[in-house]
Amino acid sequence: MPLIAGLALLVVCAMLWSPCWPGGLAGSGLLAPLLLLLRMLGGRGALLLALPLFGLLVGGEQLRRLQLPARDHGRDVALVGQVCSFPRDRGGRRRFLFATTLPIAGRERRLRLLVSDYRDASPLLAGETWRLKLRLRSPRGLRNPGAPDRERALFAAGIAGAAYVRESALNHRLSASGWHCPGMPLRAALASLLEQQLGDRPALPYLLALTVGARHRLDSGNWRLLRQTGTVHLMAISGLHIGLIAGLGFAVTGVLGGAASGRLAWLGAVSAATAYAALAGFSVPTSRALAMLAVAAAAATTRRRLPPWTLLATALWLVLLWQPLAPLGTGFWLSFTAVAVLLLGLLPLTGAARQPGGRSARWPRWLRSLLAAQWRVWLGLLVLSAWFFGQVSTVAPLANLVSIPLIGMLGVPLALAGLLASAAGLPDWSLQAAAWLLEACLGWLGWLVEAPFPPALPISLVAPLLPLGLAGSLLCLWPRPLPGRLLLVVAVVLAGWTAAGPRPRPLLSVLVLDVGQGQAVLLRTRAHALLYDAGPAWPGGDAVAGVLLPVLSQERITTLDALVVSHADRDHSGGLQSLLAAMPVGRLLAPAGQLPGPVGAQPCRAGDEWLLDGVRLRFLHPAPGRRARTDNDRSCVLLISAGHVRILLTGDISRRAERELLVREGLPPIDLLLVPHHGSRSSSGPELVRAARARVAVASAGWQNRWGFPADEVRRRWERSGACFLVTADWGALRFTVVDGRRLRLARAERRDSRHWWNQPPPADEPCTVRRARL
Repeated sequence: MPLIAGLALLVVCAMLWSPCWPGGLAGSGLLAPLLLLLRMLGGRGALLLALPLFGLLVGGEQLRRLQLPARDHGRDVALVGQVCSFPRDRGGRRRFLFATTLPIAGRERRLRLLVSDYRDASPLLAGETWRLKLRLRSPRGLRNPGAPDRERALFAAGIAGAAYVRESALNHRLSASGWHCPGMPLRAALASLLEQQLGDRPALPYLLALTVGARHRLDSGNWRLLRQTGTVHLMAISGLHIGLIAGLGFAVTGVLGGAASGRLAWLGAVSAATAYAALAGFSVPTSRALAMLAVAAAAATTRRRLPPWTLLATALWLVLLWQPLAPLGTGFWLSFTAVAVLLLGLLPLTGAARQPGGRSARWPRWLRSLLAAQWRVWLGLLVLSAWFFGQVSTVAPLANLVSIPLIGMLGVPLALAGLLASAAGLPDWSLQAAAWLLEACLGWLGWLVEAPFPPALPISLVAPLLPLGLAGSLLCLWPRPLPGRLLLVVAVVLAGWTAAGPRPRPLLSVLVLDVGQGQAVLLRTRAHALLYDAGPAWPGGDAVAGVLLPVLSQERITTLDALVVSHADRDHSGGLQSLLAAMPVGRLLAPAGQLPGPVGAQPCRAGDEWLLDGVRLRFLHPAPGRRARTDNDRSCVLLISAGHVRILLTGDISRRAERELLVREGLPPIDLLLVPHHGSRSSSGPELVRAARARVAVASAGWQNRWGFPADEVRRRWERSGACFLVTADWGALRFTVVDGRRLRLARAERRDSRHWWNQPPPADEPCTVRRARL
């Protein structure tokens, strides 16, 4: 147990700091517990902890050196490499992993790139070797509170950067296989065989994931169904599947081994499980199950008895040695936590089974065991599921009660048997049976989702209870005896109700989101929420799913009181339809006639104003009756007054519209100004800069965008006027608060205040150090 605790502290440190130096441990409060555990473990235990720590430090530093440097961003290169994933088609784009070699710091380095291919009818297939002309992109992502961290995901997957395919005569296939990922051609061939046998049956995407680890056909609707029902884990080839294959290998080898069947049976089990894990790509759940099986086999063949917790600790240690960055992935936490929860339940479950009589004795023992296991896993993974997936499934115990036996115990063996039979030219009736079972299970999951009660609760409703939920889960799951356990659970529930109360809020909070080349600003008063612009859209998606909804969930916002779309350009209104479909909106305001008719927007007009919790909002532009030359010049310009603090949101108005606004409305001194048109040369004229006398000017722009926003001359103009000039591409999302109505404060810059060792650094330790006191 001390070893498990020490390894847990180690992986938590990997999540929190860069990397686990003593200063980082002390800053995170983990140094004292780790020193205590080292003393308990002694010399051998310290060595066991030192090896994964060494792997974490070396592996993390080596991977950081392999990341594409910023100077290579936008460079065109012709590379030879292998397609090492199943290409995923989304909205006119194919995305895949490309393993290749590239000179970095004067040396040829083997690395992996996440490549997008926008060409029509792209002929790329998994496992093939190609020469491609690529435009490189460094591994930089958007940084927003509560939103997915793309830089972390790329780093954890060992991906050095991104790229997209350029049209060129150099692009051609070299061979059908390669040496970068040698098992990929076999996986691709089996996946193709499965597609031929099942055609367009609904079970095909799921069976591809379960048999060869190919998830490229699972779309957003499939994943939504799995998340709402708490069955995402079924799509990971994990302990249950590895155990079934190992059992089959054990039985077959034991029968064929004759008198020496003992060791041969274990060898057959480990070999069969290893082959299946290789077929699945050695994911973290697969590696965990394989490590536990290998340790158990070694103990059995040497006639040693290992306690279950020792087995789990050894598997955890081996996985950290093999994959030092595994803690950065979701599967690591879900897999090991699920096994730990089941081990915690062994003692009370065994005790309950031995008690004679009682109401529970009327149920068969296997059914009681299954129900108890489902309850414990759901309760044990409750907090992690809410944290990773942004919601808590209320139907997960019912869904898994049917899904695990049907899919894990019956569907997977039938599917694998059918796939092998098809490869050998035999009838594939078992494959069709597996598809039928899976489709029946999907019908059950669909019924649960359509039931009158909500299948899942968003994290915005349960976020205050997550720490208490973790404590309550441990109290419920801990083996007997635990004196006063029921009393402690009641106390935790009562404390949860207290913690769920409303949090004190400032008079006004302004969150300028990092949406790339686009714009979205969240305004919050003490009791209302308003969004200015809905972010950009791009082929196959928009900023709503990846940025807006996670941020709104983090802020516990379930309804927007108002949504202002400054104008109809896709970088400002691209996420409008997705946002309206995902969340209730009280009022929708936009320039007259710019949005589609069914949307039903009210026009924004100069002079219109309203009051929210003491904060006054007033439109300064466009003026009624005046026709602008461009859609940009019809942007809704919004002035927010919170006490003595004034904030100006300007859309994409040009210098011409700026002059008209100044002549018609005038302009008081501005504390925070959103720079017009992302800092384009066509905006931010000298007249606006002089009149605004802005303390802070923020440009919402994408990193190294092709338009060069914000322009250097615009930046210099604002800085010469005394403004603190900030760019979302440099600092991530920026949160400003007005507490007392007298002073604007920069409360948080995401790249500065939420910086981890895998993230790209901000341009300086502090934004506008000289002028920070003015904020």
